[in-house]
Amino acid sequence: MSSLATLLRDNGKLEDAEPLFLEALAIRQRVLGQDHPDYAKSLVGLAYVYQRERKFDLAESAFRQ
Repeated sequence: MSSLATLLRDNGKLEDAEPLFLEALAIRQRVLGQDHPDYAKSLVGLAYVYQRERKFDLAESAFRQ
């Protein structure tokens, strides 16, 4: 799911990528916990989506987490 979200983001389909990153993030949080590197990977991917959408407050929050 995260890989598909990354592909969509990289192809400019931000509106399709965002919900996939959010779902991957929720799954990884539940299964792996917030200290796992894959959880952080989903956060960074989501942060880049927010940055490209010019949602800078959300991007900063995701990057800081």
